Amino acid sequence: MTGEKEVNNKIQVATDKGYINPKIEGLKDINTLAIGETLSPTSVKNVNAGYNYNYTNIALSDLTWKSSNENIFTVDKNGTIKAKNIGNAVLTASIGEYIATFNVSVIIPLKSIDIEKNVTLETGNTYQLTVKYNPTNTTENTNVTWSSNDSSVAIVNSKGLVTAIGKGTATITAKVGEHTANCEVTVKLPYLKGDMDKNGEITAYDAYLVNLIYEDGRIPTDEELEIGDIDGNGELTAFDAFKINVAYENGEMLE
Repeated sequence: MTGEKEVNNKIQVATDKGYINPKIEGLKDINTLAIGETLSPTSVKNVNAGYNYNYTNIALSDLTWKSSNENIFTVDKNGTIKAKNIGNAVLTASIGEYIATFNVSVIIPLKSIDIEKNVTLETGNTYQLTVKYNPTNTTENTNVTWSSNDSSVAIVNSKGLVTAIGKGTATITAKVGEHTANCEVTVKLPYLKGDMDKNGEITAYDAYLVNLIYEDGRIPTDEELEIGDIDGNGELTAFDAFKINVAYENGEMLE
């Protein structure tokens, strides 16, 4: 249940209990409930002391409670309302000439949101993130606020479109109300498969560099492995060097 502000009714009226000035507590101007939830006023007080400062006690059951639409919510003799269906209706409490009204909104609340957990991009590429809502038929506001914790790596626009800026890792956050979801974006530099010296073309020298790593028994870096492992077996070998050299001689591109 949520609401906006406390109602403080200070209208002196004549009833069969005498002059009273009721104040209903525990209800808001706007009361929001999920289907099946209940909400009760906590008390009603007479804040009129009268001429001799003798307060006339009143109870919640002394008031007449009414729902403007019982398909939306019902109310019992003590003012307890029960949400039935989605919609808006008005709760009325009255005694004598005194009338107080309270707005009641019945909703399907948003429980959580989710987005892709991990995305890998090359610099300059983009990726569209999409929010999934739980439940999908929520009636709450589903407007999303997007943000990046490192704009030098990746940025995101108001529609959830991510743009890779520079090498590294950034966290993209989607926020809906009090709910958040994160996506870790890894940005890599673009490369040409087999282009070990990253000069933009495949040459015999690239094959030489792969073979040198292989013959020295050196463990390649992740980037070297990503570029030079042509057969995809997780290591750099003489066969990878051979494939690079063949591609160079035939003017072919490697995938």
